[in-house]
Amino acid sequence: AKLGEASMDLGTRAEFQNLREKVDAALKRKVEQRVTELLAQAGKEAKARNFDAALGLIDQALEASPEHKDALAERSKVRKAREEAEEEEKSKLVAKALGDIQAALKASDFDTASDLLAEARAVGVRDKALQKHLDQLQQRLDSEAEKQRVVASFRGKIANLVDTDELEQAQETLDEARAQVSRATAFADLAEKIEDLTQEKEAQEREAEHAAVCSEIASLLESRDFSNARFEFAKALRKFPDSDEIKALGERVEDEEVAVREAEAAAERERQANEAIERAGAALAEGELEAAQAAVAEALEVDAESAAAVELGKEIHARVEEEAVREAARAEAASL
Repeated sequence: AKLGEASMDLGTRAEFQNLREKVDAALKRKVEQRVTELLAQAGKEAKARNFDAALGLIDQALEASPEHKDALAERSKVRKAREEAEEEEKSKLVAKALGDIQAALKASDFDTASDLLAEARAVGVRDKALQKHLDQLQQRLDSEAEKQRVVASFRGKIANLVDTDELEQAQETLDEARAQVSRATAFADLAEKIEDLTQEKEAQEREAEHAAVCSEIASLLESRDFSNARFEFAKALRKFPDSDEIKALGERVEDEEVAVREAEAAAERERQANEAIERAGAALAEGELEAAQAAVAEALEVDAESAAAVELGKEIHARVEEEAVREAARAEAASL
């Protein structure tokens, strides 16, 4: 009986074992089926680049079968794909940023370029070519920053010189700045301001010189120094060939010199006529009528319009006629 019972227990245990194995196999098939379904869904999500969703599905598969080789392999594959996709997206962002940085540099908008470069570096791209490009742009920005510092320093110096009207020194400093900073627009406004102020100053100086020259010529005319007046006029006309005022002064020099010469000549003629009239009067007083007539003729020859000579000539003529009458009377009396 005992042997029968033992044989029966062994049979029961074998059945239980077989049943357990069947159950385990069924569960394993169910888990495998679930894992296969989850991995298939994960594959679709990964293909659609929904990597986080794909990894979530793979994690569910690994919860069901932690050591599942396909699930572990798929997880590694999806993680790598996600990293590659993230790196690709970073590269696109950095590539776009590089274009924006180049555009900002071309527009001399260095602040914007610097901000964009900082954002591009923060992306953390691993592409060595892009990293090298970023480094090159950083060097360029550093160089531009140094140029800006130099430009700011020179602009401050030039502005101070312009404000104190030291235009020649301002121009020298501007030339020095241009030699050091090869940026066409860095000092364009200051260059234009210096040029405008220089032209204005030169115009003021020229106007002052013109006024001084005109005043000098006028002063020489007042003192009747015609020789120096002509000399200063000739110099002034070479300096200011379009000046109507100087041309008018030149005409005045000629007119006044001619007038003075004519006045002097008239005065000399009057002196000579008066001298001849005095001699005529003296001769008349002495009864020397011929000498008196000759002196009056000399006076009228020098000054034909001399009223004194004309009047004296009439008086002498009357005396001559009187003398002729007396002479005739004497001659008649002698004949009787």
